[in-house]
Amino acid sequence: MKRLNLWLLMSSALMTTSHICCAQAQNIGPSNGCNGGSLNQLTGSDYTCIGDICFSNINTTNKSCFAPSSGGLTLTGNGYDICFQSVNSGNKPCAVDVTQGNVTISGFSSFLCANALNSGAICCCDTSSARTLSMSGNGTVSFLNNTASTKGGAICANTINFTSGGHTIFSGNTVSGSSGIGGAICLEGISGSSCTLSAQGGDIVFYENSATDTSAKGGAVGIKGSNGSCTLDANSGNIIFDGNTIKSNSSAVRNSVYLGQETSATHTFKAKEGFGIYFYDPVTCDVSSPTGSVKINDTGYTGSIVFSGEKLSPDEKTKSENKKTDLKHALTVQAGSLVLKDGVTVEAKQITQNDNTSTVVMDLGTTLQTPNSGGETITLQNLAINVASLGGGG
Repeated sequence: MKRLNLWLLMSSALMTTSHICCAQAQNIGPSNGCNGGSLNQLTGSDYTCIGDICFSNINTTNKSCFAPSSGGLTLTGNGYDICFQSVNSGNKPCAVDVTQGNVTISGFSSFLCANALNSGAICCCDTSSARTLSMSGNGTVSFLNNTASTKGGAICANTINFTSGGHTIFSGNTVSGSSGIGGAICLEGISGSSCTLSAQGGDIVFYENSATDTSAKGGAVGIKGSNGSCTLDANSGNIIFDGNTIKSNSSAVRNSVYLGQETSATHTFKAKEGFGIYFYDPVTCDVSSPTGSVKINDTGYTGSIVFSGEKLSPDEKTKSENKKTDLKHALTVQAGSLVLKDGVTVEAKQITQNDNTSTVVMDLGTTLQTPNSGGETITLQNLAINVASLGGGG
């Protein structure tokens, strides 16, 4: 008599299913890196580091170090370091190129991208579906002296969720081409796009990044197109913009963030108590009929959002473009402090302070205004003048 061993068949099926569903991440270590010579491109979708890895002094023909053949990429540092230095990758980003899925980078003690020569460091973009770049749980993160032609000297993605776990710096990154967006970061705006930069456990600093063509936008961060919102969150660290520039009439002028062209976008700048967001370079936006908003702080956020001209040189202070933030949308102060220092102007369609638990602090010589054409009301519940700015101490 023949018997069908149901348990054996079920066990075999379960083992097969388990094998299919629980594919292991591939381990990579120092031997997968490269210093000069030929690049052994990594085309899988899930990697875990078992040692430090560095890719340096490489010339490739349109080839990124990580480029999944399908889907997205998960790159887990496991407490190790990774670096991409002086990689000339043609028309591909030096570190990561993903168009068919999302990218998650986490768990590195140190993450460094420096001197990418042509197409930036990381690209996670599509033209029809929002692709998300997530970076969190890392220690020191550095993007230094990277260059791209049109979109983000360091990073370009449809949606960006970046959370610092240690000190993070974007410095010396450049977008160089005609109509370039974002000296350091470009949000490639399509439906549902957003850029969230959250300082948790360390500051995020944007220093001397640039968009160098006369039609370029966003010295440090830029939103490309008519979709996309920006949230800056100084949760347990500061966010600082200093020395970032765009080119205007053949000369460099200060610019930190370009908020793009979405008519109804909601942008949020928020800081927890004891922390702040410091704009030593102006914020700009291109919206002709704005219906959106820029929110200063939120529930549980009572820190300082500061617009300041104090880091400008004497020559820079003579140019109004270096001192004027033009938000276009309505500005709402919800909590904490909005601070204007050292000669700056902040303009918005409408300016509202929700109640007197928040504070608007202004130096003598600063201006908070609505535009001459299409401007609406200014309603302030609690305005304070910085006495020290009046001269004679304070």
